[in-house]
Amino acid sequence: MISENEKSEGVTKSLSAESAGRREKNKKLKGDMGELIVIEIEKRRFRAMNREDLIPKITHVSNKKDGLGYDIISTDVDEEDNEKEIYIEVKTTSGNIDMPFFVSSREVKISNQLGIAYYIYRLFNLQEKSAVVDYYIIQGALGEN
Repeated sequence: MISENEKSEGVTKSLSAESAGRREKNKKLKGDMGELIVIEIEKRRFRAMNREDLIPKITHVSNKKDGLGYDIISTDVDEEDNEKEIYIEVKTTSGNIDMPFFVSSREVKISNQLGIAYYIYRLFNLQEKSAVVDYYIIQGALGEN
């Protein structure tokens, strides 16, 4: 056990297994919430384009299998109305826009393979009791962003 004197001298107490478990569970809940928000963002995007027919094509893949390097498969439409699949990785934090977020080596690899079909939806300022969240979108290989 660390005494109060040791704490004041800059010694940091490690997380207990219980605290670490709570922290991971909280992180997972935020991530899940972020993914559901992005699905809603995609639905609204399709409605704004008058392409509600694309809504059923949104696939929440991370709720079935994790570690793919993306969480959601959706669709984009170019100027000539050609459809192409896009792959969305969702990064969610309760901190502000400057808060760092983790990117796995798998996500970097997949983003490099998919190129402009790869997107990160970066959600921040997520608060549990608020319906408002801020976000921005990064497109393309992560090594180029």
